[in-house]
Amino acid sequence: MDSLKNIEAFIFDLDGVLVDSYHCWQNMIREILEERGRTLSLSEFDACWGQGPEEDQQMFFPEFSVAEVLKFYENRFPAYARFANLEPGMADLLHALSVAGKKTAVASNSPTTIIRSLLEAAGLSSLIGISVGVEQVKEAKPAPDLILAAMEKLNVQSSRACYVGDSIFDEKAAHMAGVLFIGYKRPGDISIRHFAELQKLIT
Repeated sequence: MDSLKNIEAFIFDLDGVLVDSYHCWQNMIREILEERGRTLSLSEFDACWGQGPEEDQQMFFPEFSVAEVLKFYENRFPAYARFANLEPGMADLLHALSVAGKKTAVASNSPTTIIRSLLEAAGLSSLIGISVGVEQVKEAKPAPDLILAAMEKLNVQSSRACYVGDSIFDEKAAHMAGVLFIGYKRPGDISIRHFAELQKLIT
């Protein structure tokens, strides 16, 4: 646990970490597909939850390019942001990080406009320093590009940064970027079940 003492920057995944946006995405994609005469079961959605836009395009929208899918998401998502829920303990953690002088960022497979919509809906906009969305980099997670871009914007080295995520995509991206991976409700270099645990490690 001493490994957090030298951490200057905490980079977070968005979905399932900062906010629970499961119902935002599930409702949006289900309704988009229904408009096209297709159905989406919960089990089908669960099997692909957390993947990147390239996989979404191949699975759901083969008639569109990846760029068109991202634009479609950006236009439609704000109407679904109301379904988001703040992850318990996250606001307190972000306040504690701010008091401790730590840098913060979001690095997500979502487009930046969607990140900002969710942060605003959850009341977290003022507590996150940098937002890096998928359109800002060459490859989505599990590639390390998002985390590397966040570190560059925060001006921090990999040895002084960590990534907090809840999926295998997050773990792979963190390790490829050379940063400590904090697994939220999953294994990691450090594993936590509640954000109060992480707050204790920085105070």
